[in-house]
Amino acid sequence: MAKRDSKTHCLGVVVILIALAACAPISMTPIPDSAKTLPELKWPDGKNYTIDPARSEFRVQLSAEGPLARFGHPHVIGTRAIKGRVVVPDDWQETVFLLSFEVDDLLVDPPQWREQAGLTPDIPSEDIEATRQNMRSATQLNAAAFPTIELQSHRIEGTPNQPTITTWVSLAGHMSQQTLPVAIHWGLGHSPDQPADELIISGSTTWRLTELGITPFSVFGGGLRVGDDIELSVRLYAVSGNDQSMGD
Repeated sequence: MAKRDSKTHCLGVVVILIALAACAPISMTPIPDSAKTLPELKWPDGKNYTIDPARSEFRVQLSAEGPLARFGHPHVIGTRAIKGRVVVPDDWQETVFLLSFEVDDLLVDPPQWREQAGLTPDIPSEDIEATRQNMRSATQLNAAAFPTIELQSHRIEGTPNQPTITTWVSLAGHMSQQTLPVAIHWGLGHSPDQPADELIISGSTTWRLTELGITPFSVFGGGLRVGDDIELSVRLYAVSGNDQSMGD
């Protein structure tokens, strides 16, 4: 029972996602409770890229904490069904992106992902299904009301190969800004001054459920609880070309 409920919050991350190389804690700018939608996005003139869902993925790892943590276990949740558009103008720091994925497309504890995370690969199918239902519930990601998780660019700073991205995150009716380090491979021998046909964006960082607007689940008076810190890893392939599904 406890194991099933714990898995729900790992999903809360998903959000997400968007992100990329080097571990670092995020920073968050508080957003008023009234802010329920992403700010208006204006696409600049520049090189257009579309996220390749066949190769791109987000993953988050969730831990169990507390005196009864041995009755829970870590979980890995993520998605390969990512849609998105990236536009790189002449001034690369003005790059704009919008990424999205559906709550219903989230994968729960794939054996290969668990094994790669150093966890026991197999989880009972009934536990996986319970996790999926819990994470869709109104008290978690509220998939019925908010079926889509979105990440939208806000600010980009640093160097072309290792910038820092601040992104808006919208999930379960909550809005926040999350900051994370990024590694970008602009294509062999290319840079923002010589736009490549493909961008590879990858990395990992730590986010917090509470900063995403989700209260970590706990039972037995807090004896078993979900860790607030979640480990996010991302690998995105952006291919030259327009994505009409993400807007003009």
